Amino acid sequence: MNELVFFTKKKRLVDTKMLADPNTLKTYVAGVSEDDGVYAIVLWNQVQGNGKSVNTLSGDALVGEARAEKSRVKKGYIPGFPTYFLVVPEKNAIGTLRVVDNVPGLDAFRRYCNLFLENSTRGVVTALQDGDVVIEGYRESKKYDVQSLHPRFVFQVKRDTYRAQYIRDNAEKVRKVIRVRTLDVAKNTGDFTAWQQFLKLVGLSSSHAGRSEMRVKNEVDVNNDEKAIITLVDDNEHLVVAKENDFGFVFSGASEPHWLSSAICTASVELDLVGTNGVFAASNIAASAALRKSALLKTIK
Repeated sequence: MNELVFFTKKKRLVDTKMLADPNTLKTYVAGVSEDDGVYAIVLWNQVQGNGKSVNTLSGDALVGEARAEKSRVKKGYIPGFPTYFLVVPEKNAIGTLRVVDNVPGLDAFRRYCNLFLENSTRGVVTALQDGDVVIEGYRESKKYDVQSLHPRFVFQVKRDTYRAQYIRDNAEKVRKVIRVRTLDVAKNTGDFTAWQQFLKLVGLSSSHAGRSEMRVKNEVDVNNDEKAIITLVDDNEHLVVAKENDFGFVFSGASEPHWLSSAICTASVELDLVGTNGVFAASNIAASAALRKSALLKTIK
């Protein structure tokens, strides 16, 4: 976390994007703040400007100082939406912060962290070759030799395995499966094509695609296929993310689904946040989360 704080210090928002990111629509760091060992990270996920009033941040504003403006996109401003993350290094804990109904954005967070570790920490050793800057390797400090390493950012989702097992044990009672998936239209060509086809199907133009990620939902009736349901749970219980990539199972005699992602450990706490146009500052989040640190950490015990 110290590396990210150092990297973003006195940097403009526009300069926090990872140049190696292959996506056309970039991810930026809107803020990083720490309070009592709790770090809050706010990422700003760029979307296509659709000519309508959208949330934007000034690319020239310093990290942590940009304020959201809801208007048509102006020169030098970046249209997008925020995603929020809490990190407690002493516990090796990372959590997504859901404020109202914002997108969790785990994939973008993972991608940004991997690119950051690979290209932008103080441990990166570069050299000039044929006019291009190349990475020679990595070292902890100048006292150490350069090593050929492959930095990676990896995390595992903490889960309550009982909930997934409940679905397995009652697989014969499942009458409907609901599939929720987020299409990443900026990153995945197939997702972009699928989204364009959907817009055409419902009679909307591509200008309605105001975000780089679109959530879709499908429902399928099933007929007593216990083995297929168990296989579905086994193959996906470690991959699901609430409202991003999830499966819901509706049992006979019931109307509400049992979501596979409900096996993910969650905590619900009240945070005293004040935002601008629905966007909250990292400093505000860190200070409020620190006051409820104990409650947040109970979920990882």
